[in-house]
Amino acid sequence: MDTIRQQLKLCSRQYDLNIKTVVALQNNLISLTVKTFPGVNELLSSPERADGHQKWVGFCHDLLALRLHLPHKRERVYRIKMTS
Repeated sequence: MDTIRQQLKLCSRQYDLNIKTVVALQNNLISLTVKTFPGVNELLSSPERADGHQKWVGFCHDLLALRLHLPHKRERVYRIKMTS
């Protein structure tokens, strides 16, 4: 019984570390996106979707897909007003 408890504690710690890492990576992605596209904060400021995905992650993924010319992502185009 003690080994099961120790394994559960280890799994719990790993899960907590994973969640902290995901949050830190999302915050870094948002920070880099705001620095790269100064006006994007107004476009993507709504709360996350019902499935838990944030628009920031989808925006960056689609932007990269457009950059790499992936044909299945060309239908979703973001228009960003660039300010200097």
